Amino acid sequence: MRHKEEIRVSRVYNFSAGPAVLPEEVLQEAAAEMMDYKGSGMSVMEMSHRSKWFDDIIKDAEKDLRELMNIPDNYKVLFLQGGASQFFAEVPMNLMKNKKAGYIITGQWAKKAFAEAKIYGDAVELASSADETFSYIPDCSDLPITDDMDYVYICENNTIYGTKYKKLPNTKGKNLVADVSSCFLSEPVDVSKYAVIYGGVQKNVGPAGVVIAIIREDLITDDCLPGTPTMLKWKTQADNDSLYNTPPCYGIYICGKVFKWLKKMGGLSVMKEKNEEKAKYIWADDKPFLQELGKAKRYKDIAVTDYVEILDNSAEKQFAAITISLPNIKYISYRGTDSTLVGWKEDFNMSFMENVPSQIESVVYLNDVAKKYREDLILGGHSKGGNLAVYAAVFCEDEIKPKIKKIINADGPGFDKSVIQTPEYRKVLKKIETYIPQSSVVGRLLEHEEEYQVIKSNQKGFMQHDIFSWEIEGDKLIRIERVTTNSEIFNGILRDWLKNTTPEERKDFIDMLYEIILTTKATEVSDFRIDTVKKIGQILTTYKNRKEEDKKEIEKMIKLLISSTIKIIRESRRNEKVK
Repeated sequence: MRHKEEIRVSRVYNFSAGPAVLPEEVLQEAAAEMMDYKGSGMSVMEMSHRSKWFDDIIKDAEKDLRELMNIPDNYKVLFLQGGASQFFAEVPMNLMKNKKAGYIITGQWAKKAFAEAKIYGDAVELASSADETFSYIPDCSDLPITDDMDYVYICENNTIYGTKYKKLPNTKGKNLVADVSSCFLSEPVDVSKYAVIYGGVQKNVGPAGVVIAIIREDLITDDCLPGTPTMLKWKTQADNDSLYNTPPCYGIYICGKVFKWLKKMGGLSVMKEKNEEKAKYIWADDKPFLQELGKAKRYKDIAVTDYVEILDNSAEKQFAAITISLPNIKYISYRGTDSTLVGWKEDFNMSFMENVPSQIESVVYLNDVAKKYREDLILGGHSKGGNLAVYAAVFCEDEIKPKIKKIINADGPGFDKSVIQTPEYRKVLKKIETYIPQSSVVGRLLEHEEEYQVIKSNQKGFMQHDIFSWEIEGDKLIRIERVTTNSEIFNGILRDWLKNTTPEERKDFIDMLYEIILTTKATEVSDFRIDTVKKIGQILTTYKNRKEEDKKEIEKMIKLLISSTIKIIRESRRNEKVK
């Protein structure tokens, strides 16, 4: 994710399947009204759903939603509860008059809706993309729809597999029912093309607990399947304006605020533009790779959840993590350093700090995720991500540690001695599997106690840090006996430099260099590729304008680094002669 401005540490981008992030403006408004909604003397959470205040809230929400989606007058808007999964049953209960319906299976949610419909009648699979792990939308131009089918059902956007209908199915005149939970209000839609369009709001609209259903009026009747509960009859809810029983009042209230925010932003056409722009960035480089992954049988049972990303310039913190659901286990993957300058600055801070902010964040993330799931855990990451995986395992809550079966460190740096020497580190040491390429630099920084396996790379020098350069034979990494001489030399240079400098000296040196670099207005490493000469000139000018004592300190540290380099190279040559 590209960051061009600071993201406050208190807020994160949560890219889980839902609940999703809400607009901060909406949250701030809700916070201001929490104790006293418009002079009522109470919170929306406390008021009766039959009060004048809430009546205004729900009617205003419906009005704004109708404007946003241009909903025709012959459609009812229902604010319901029970989640989209409950609606899987409501659809056949209310629509399956002939006890037959067609389903297009394009992912887990369509699959579950299909299974639920089979309880109530003859649910027919019209088409499916299960043969390639739901990695595509099947051809829906000429489906085997029969006259006795009551409706055709789709899940329009598939959260897990990342597919979406670009063109609605040819239903041959039959009613189209669509679950739009994952794409609700993301773009303009022609509601008239649907008989029923519904979704759980937590993925894209509001807080968990609300289902919004938009239903053509002629389909709302008393003619439901025998045994349909009163509460699940659409006519019950429609006749009572969604207030037959106590609805999820606060959730509806927040949805209403999101509707107003969307209108303020310019409506659904503007949101479509924004979403397409984000999609271009996210998919630009990785789309072909991810498409192939989606087709592979190996990854058919994998789900990705609990995505967290934090970038905080003031705290010098760059952190991201994600949880991958594998059969019978959760893999917590920590991200390494991204392209931001602050991300690299945090890495350098490891040379003088006992712990950096992303390490603390890694523990918080592990504690939170581990409590959500029963499965055992594997922790892992590449580069700084490997360091975070180890750190989180060392300092997580004691009751979580037995659940951790393995910690994978792919060319990640080590730690300060204050970490290495802790009893907590010793407890997890045997669980750590560290892999480094033959010319490893990053993976040999700072202190390591665990043994490491050296992996063959098809690149040279520092480029071996790229994990995609590591060679594989069959399903195993190709191992070699030892690292290269250059790796040993570089490791020796840094160790010698660290030995001859104090943490305070390293801090001052790194801080000064970072300050100088920031004067170029660069925020990402890639910024230096643009007009590089100009930026180098700015750095040199800023350096010249520094205080004399600052320049002396920088020169001193650089001289020490040069002397360490000369010393280690000479020692290396002597050792080679001895051999």
